[in-house]
Amino acid sequence: MEQIFKTWYKHLKPILDSKYFINLVKQLDSQYELSKFMFNKIKIYPTDKKKVFKCFNCDFNNLKVVFIGSKPFDEFSEGLAFDSTNDKIRLHSTSELIRYKIEEEFYDGFHLGHDATLEYLVPQGVLLLNESLTTTNQKDHKELWSQFIQFVIKIIQDNNTGIIFCIDRQSDLVKLIDTKKHHLLTFEDPTKCDYDFNSWDFKFKDINNILEHMNGSEYKIKF
Repeated sequence: MEQIFKTWYKHLKPILDSKYFINLVKQLDSQYELSKFMFNKIKIYPTDKKKVFKCFNCDFNNLKVVFIGSKPFDEFSEGLAFDSTNDKIRLHSTSELIRYKIEEEFYDGFHLGHDATLEYLVPQGVLLLNESLTTTNQKDHKELWSQFIQFVIKIIQDNNTGIIFCIDRQSDLVKLIDTKKHHLLTFEDPTKCDYDFNSWDFKFKDINNILEHMNGSEYKIKF
């Protein structure tokens, strides 16, 4: 577990050692084993079990921004919120939306170097967390992950100040954010805007405006 969670381990240890988490891992292991068989119609994502906790590659001690998505984008996702593997001919539609918004805000509408995996954000202190770290083609695992995700949000808030949380305004997690100590930016569920990119109301520049105001321009995220 220390190797998986790295800088997060000592903060997450109470829940990682809990019966709840041990049972959660057992359920997921069972689901991944079943998912290997051709006859099994229920498939679990991300397809690579090693990618489930990929978002925790973000250094806890360098945390600036927390994006919270809903769930992995089925076969497109490799373990980060809003990501899309570059192996596909087309990106997931929400990943296309995010690419479009970043290009419009920072690159005058055109940026050949956009990386849909969003891995370039992780070393910059951006946690790309989903409410459900796994999902299946029939049902999400939001209920399974709820206790864990709430604990993650708690330890972030208890050990930091000035973290920028970016969350779907319809999510139950919004009410957990202490806006006296941290910043909250909300957005409409991006999947509802997949076919009208200009209607998505989130602005990535708002993040950098806050970071620059708090710590200077060198602290901004390079999107």
